[in-house]
Amino acid sequence: MPVRFSFARSWPLVLLLLALLSFVGSWLANNYGQFSDNSLLSPNAAHLQNLVNQAAATAGREAGRVAVECQPPAAPDFSRLLTECSYPTFVAVNGQIAGWSASGPEPTSAELADPRAERLTETTLGEFLVVRRALGPVVVLVYVPLARHYGISNRYLREGATPALLQGMEVQVRAAPVQPNAANGLVAALVDTQGQYLFSVVQLPGNALAGRLLPLALLVLGIAFYTVGWLGLVRRWWQQGQVALALVVLAGTPLVLRLVLLYLGLPYAWLELPLFDPRVYAVSGWAPSLGDLLLNGLLAVLLAGSLVLMSHHYELPARAGRAPGGRWGCLPWQGL
Repeated sequence: MPVRFSFARSWPLVLLLLALLSFVGSWLANNYGQFSDNSLLSPNAAHLQNLVNQAAATAGREAGRVAVECQPPAAPDFSRLLTECSYPTFVAVNGQIAGWSASGPEPTSAELADPRAERLTETTLGEFLVVRRALGPVVVLVYVPLARHYGISNRYLREGATPALLQGMEVQVRAAPVQPNAANGLVAALVDTQGQYLFSVVQLPGNALAGRLLPLALLVLGIAFYTVGWLGLVRRWWQQGQVALALVVLAGTPLVLRLVLLYLGLPYAWLELPLFDPRVYAVSGWAPSLGDLLLNGLLAVLLAGSLVLMSHHYELPARAGRAPGGRWGCLPWQGL
């Protein structure tokens, strides 16, 4: 006879399978949903590189057109530059600034003389990708804003008439190459259109909520599936009279899960929640934060509950009372 699938009997196994898929998805989202510093760009690093390449291409195309239009005796026209240029653009003729399209860091003579077509410059206003085009006596510098800085904050712009290219991404721009072990976050090294190193982008793990919520949500979902699935199996085994197996699983599965979370440093390793911050409270490896201490307390309550269930099912106090003195080793039990 064909074997029929019964959801009423198989739902704990289905939940455990969903838990496994959630854990795998959480790991994949954490490792490949963020950018890394290796040669094989992960999706977010590739997106950053593509973003920079597109901005550099746009700035280079506009700078080349401006350089042609501003050849002497023609003079730069502010209104035309304002409408035609996507980023702050400065036009220099014979080494002197002759026009600009928007406010930004004023180029120095050294920047005007720098022959590199693309480079990073760091100013008090922020970090900018500088795209240079020169034709005859005319030099055009386009400043693509990567991160805007203000006197009271170093965060990237969230809103504004001239948003930064990396707006809202919670990253830091570094001019020098950054080694993975020298940064507190994930690192991506970006290059120019010729393949030469431009700058590094360091993602801040504690603030990049958008990139961390998905793996954390999948982790929580996996834990829920894991817990309910094992509870379903424990209930079934209890009803079938396999009480010892049910009690072992009831106590063992959360203990295994807790040990795995401690070993991997979760959830703090993925999202710096204040409750799980070891800088706030840390006693030992078993309780590296207040959140871990709370989870340990819940685990202790669960283990104590398992012992109570075992005691009631096997009638340990009554058996201790009926046992000859000394056999149970605890004389007070004899009065129960």
